[in-house]
Amino acid sequence: MSPVPSAQLFEAAGLMSVRLLPLTAAFFVGRTVSYGVYVGGAHTVSRTDTGKVLLSSLTSPWGVALQVAMLVGLVLLARVDWRRVLAPPSDR
Repeated sequence: MSPVPSAQLFEAAGLMSVRLLPLTAAFFVGRTVSYGVYVGGAHTVSRTDTGKVLLSSLTSPWGVALQVAMLVGLVLLARVDWRRVLAPPSDR
């Protein structure tokens, strides 16, 4: 369910020297799940007036604020030193 485009994700992985096989597997599973959710949601919304409610929630001031907060959270998440955080306690 990542908002990060695939090109930027793999560029960042290359810059951080992340092993690509586990990343690619996780990426594939994540995209499969998220696209399934998107298609299922779009199909359901197309049959109801929920689409209008959804659209209004995404364009409301609270919806926009939530989107901006999520982007800030993504930036903060990218700034974490994951090697230090995930290192065994004896290596810290």
